[in-house]
Amino acid sequence: NGRAGFFVFNPGTPDERVYTKRVASIGPFPKGTVFRSTTGGGGGWGSALERDPQMVLADIRNGFIDPATAKKVCYVAVVEKNGEWTIDQQQTQKLRAA
Repeated sequence: NGRAGFFVFNPGTPDERVYTKRVASIGPFPKGTVFRSTTGGGGGWGSALERDPQMVLADIRNGFIDPATAKKVCYVAVVEKNGEWTIDQQQTQKLRAA
């Protein structure tokens, strides 16, 4: 699922300020102010079930998702063979048929 971005000034302190909406101006800030920016995340496009298993495998190899997420969200099962992730075709077919 997607999520909106937000800003936090002086996170975890009594002076913490969180901005979740767009503002025109919020400064200046004193020297030493800590600024944390959390960018929004996209929710993806289309059904995860329709995502090409090879693309899901690429996401695992690139560290974008882990094997448990691939199985739970995209119905793609993977196994590690000789240090390399591969698709478990039979298990993936079963998951996607259910």
